[in-house]
Amino acid sequence: MIYRESIPDIYKIIFPVSNLTNSSGQVNGVYCSNYIDRYIDVSIALERNSLIVHSTHEIDEIFAGRNLVIRIFNGRLVKSEVNLPEHYINDDYFEFMSESADIKNHISKFEKILKGECSEDISLTIAYNVACLLNLEYQDILLDELVDRVSTFMKSIPYVPV
Repeated sequence: MIYRESIPDIYKIIFPVSNLTNSSGQVNGVYCSNYIDRYIDVSIALERNSLIVHSTHEIDEIFAGRNLVIRIFNGRLVKSEVNLPEHYINDDYFEFMSESADIKNHISKFEKILKGECSEDISLTIAYNVACLLNLEYQDILLDELVDRVSTFMKSIPYVPV
C-alpha cells in the first residue's frame, strides 16, 4: 500500500493512525494531498471511524478556502467540501491559526476565544474544526448543523477571569 513512499513518509501515515486509546474515531489532518488516499486505505483497513480533513492551502485542518472532508464510518466513505471565504486570510488569521510549541501562546488563544475577542472568521474556522471532532461521536448530525451548535455554544460561554 505505501511501497512508493520513503521511510519518513511511512511515519506520516502510521503515526497519526496508531491511536490505541479505543476512541470512537479519529480526526486526521492531512497537509499533503498525496497522502489522502493512503489515509483512506489505512482507516478502512483498520476498520476505524475517521474524519480526514485537508485544506487546499496544504494545511492539516479546516482553513479559509476550499477544504476536503472525508468521513469514514462503518466502512462507508463520504467525501464533501467545506468552503470558507478566501478573504478571511490576512496576517491576524494566519497568526491565530498557526501552530506553536509555546503553551502560553495556546492559552492566550483559548482565552481570546472565551472572551469573544476572535474575529468572526477565526471563530467560524474554529467551530468547523471542533465540529469535525464532534462528528465522530454524532455521526447522524450534519457537519453544518454541528458548526451552528458549536458557534452558538462559543458565543454563550460567559468569561470569568481567573
